Amino acid sequence: MRDVPPAESLGAARRLYAEVVVPRHIRSSFTYLVPLHLRPILRVGHCVHVPFGRARLQGTVVSLGDHLPAGLSRERLKEISSITTADGPDEISPELLALAKRVADYYVAPLGQCLRLVLSPSTVSTKRGSLLKLTTSGREALATGILDDQPRSLLERLRKKPAGIRMTTLLKPGPFVQTHVIEDVIQKGWVARIQSRADHEEFPEVDSSQTTMSTMPPDDGSTLADDAISRALESRLHAVLEGGRSDTLILQASLAERMELLHGSIHRTLASGRSVLVLIGETDRARWVADRLTRRGIVVACYLHATSPDETRAEVWRRVKGPVPQVVVGTRSAVFLPFSALGMIWVEAPGDSSLKEPQEPRYHARDVARFRIEAGQSFLILGCSRIPLDIADPMDDSGTIVRQSPAMESTPNVEVVDLRSFGKGALVTPPLLDAMREAIDSRSGVLLFLNRKGYANALVCRDCGQVPRCASCRIALAYSRRTGRLLCSYCGTSIAPPGTCPICSGHRLQPVGEGTERVEEEVGRLFPGARVMRADGDSMRKPSQAATGWKAIQDRQWDVLIGTQLVLRDYAVPMVGLVGVVHSDVSLNVPDFRAAERSYHMLCDAMALARPAKDGGRIVIQSHLPSHHAIQAVVHRDERIFAAEELSHRAALGYPPAVHLIGLYVSGRDQGLVEKAALELVDRLRASLNMPDKASLAGLGEDAVLGPVAPPGAHVRGRHRRQILVKSVRREQGVRSVQQNLELLESIYRKHVVKFDVDVDPVEMW
Repeated sequence: MRDVPPAESLGAARRLYAEVVVPRHIRSSFTYLVPLHLRPILRVGHCVHVPFGRARLQGTVVSLGDHLPAGLSRERLKEISSITTADGPDEISPELLALAKRVADYYVAPLGQCLRLVLSPSTVSTKRGSLLKLTTSGREALATGILDDQPRSLLERLRKKPAGIRMTTLLKPGPFVQTHVIEDVIQKGWVARIQSRADHEEFPEVDSSQTTMSTMPPDDGSTLADDAISRALESRLHAVLEGGRSDTLILQASLAERMELLHGSIHRTLASGRSVLVLIGETDRARWVADRLTRRGIVVACYLHATSPDETRAEVWRRVKGPVPQVVVGTRSAVFLPFSALGMIWVEAPGDSSLKEPQEPRYHARDVARFRIEAGQSFLILGCSRIPLDIADPMDDSGTIVRQSPAMESTPNVEVVDLRSFGKGALVTPPLLDAMREAIDSRSGVLLFLNRKGYANALVCRDCGQVPRCASCRIALAYSRRTGRLLCSYCGTSIAPPGTCPICSGHRLQPVGEGTERVEEEVGRLFPGARVMRADGDSMRKPSQAATGWKAIQDRQWDVLIGTQLVLRDYAVPMVGLVGVVHSDVSLNVPDFRAAERSYHMLCDAMALARPAKDGGRIVIQSHLPSHHAIQAVVHRDERIFAAEELSHRAALGYPPAVHLIGLYVSGRDQGLVEKAALELVDRLRASLNMPDKASLAGLGEDAVLGPVAPPGAHVRGRHRRQILVKSVRREQGVRSVQQNLELLESIYRKHVVKFDVDVDPVEMW
């Protein structure tokens, strides 16, 4: 249906049809008649109330036209009930409507779910923080006694509460009040909506007192960033702001250096009359950055989707639409704010998995930021300590990357301990023990790191350090102590543990994977007089525990700190004399193709917590596989060693960035039906990608469909789940195949309550 302006030239006698998308897991739009009184005002992008079966939903008009779509009967069409209103009609701008459509196409998501992302918070929440009061007109209408049941019931409730009733109260479970009823009585003037917060001139004060990043060096205005980097960044930013073009820059530098460059870039962008958006994955980190900018005189708005109240988010939404340039620091949903003139988007730590939305639509804020700058002549800066391989090749010298590498003298001494040389189950080897004793005696501090979050039981050969891997997927096979079998979590292959190592034929295969509790017990036994503290998800589960724990950490109320990746946050822990990585193999053997990259990044983060070598700092890495490229890159302080080897492996085995991944999830209450639907989807995908049988999956440079496989927690809250992984050399072809087959299967299984979900470019693999 074509987009047309709602002009009076259509004539009262001619009908006007609207395509409306509703916020449901439905991939198609629905055609409605536009009533006569709405024809002069209805536009594409308006939010409207429409009848939908027995319910009444809020939808969005995506097109208007005067021709009835083929196959529809005019007599069976329903009319749009009303336009949703606040101070005027709720409307999605053409720019945000186009952005929502692109997100829907890119991530194979229903457009209705994507449109929810670009609705103002007041529209989404229906003014949940507002106070509703009965007006004089409402009392008069109630006195007539001729109202329908729902409006009459609502007005009666408000009459009994002269002080008013909050929207949150009306929408609580209990007596059912539909949203459109509330909107209708407000439109008719029977009820007044009073905002719970008056408009204010300043944004709420940013509070970073509870953040964990208080050990960062003080911001005294000193220059940290290299002059060459500053000049390169300023030149590129100037070209975008003055030349009306888009550009992307990857900035690799320390956090302190990035914050200095961010501060300068914000000032230059504001001076040009353009706004700035800073995207950060974690709420805690976003608050800290906003506070740091505020302390340097920049007025900052925080847009934290999970914690900011509706009124605060609505105020930010209103401000960025205005003519005054704004600076917004927010989490992933802030990427959809309706900026009137956006000059720069800064994505901090673009490899952070928190930037990926875990629910439908599963967008990545980094990619949506790229969509926005392409459409609006803005500058995108990706600021990171290490460059994720799915963003760019760290060895790229085309000018896309600007980096400031740490000087060799600022890094600690690195020592690798080969665990194969010591007894079975060794936790603290003699070299690490000697280093700990020295650091405790000198009171320089000891940090023992163990990535328990990445813990997955695996069998490791104590002779060669390798683990059994899937023959097709080449990821580590997880060892189940319960079943005594090895399982591939990608394709579902299950085998009995081999009697000998498949690599070296050695007989010393043993499970690995120790927890922080056991390390804590061992350290307490070895150093009974030392103050030992543990920091992980269990010891800091409650907010009160976390607050007490972080204060103790930052006040150095410990001699030995044992922690998971929780302690690797920027500047969360004071620098120490010794960092010991107890079992680097734990993260290397996670059944995920990104395991090596994440291990390398974690080792770099751990190394950054040790003092420079000139101050006695050292890091001891214990491993069964000391020759692994992730470990060797740390030893030589050379990222290129890791990148070259890892990219070569991924290209040979068919993983990003060499190919594109699409995760598919099939779920339902009937296990047999879920398995049937998953198998049918796999068969159809293989046929559409010209893959007649499973034997062709391992071919280099070919598309592949892996699964279906039952993931960990395959039966959750009464629903059975199956997962499928699509590997596509040509992204467009893979997406098109998934989209076409999903549309077909959703029409077949809709009545059987089988749900299909899509995750394009998945970040967390099952």
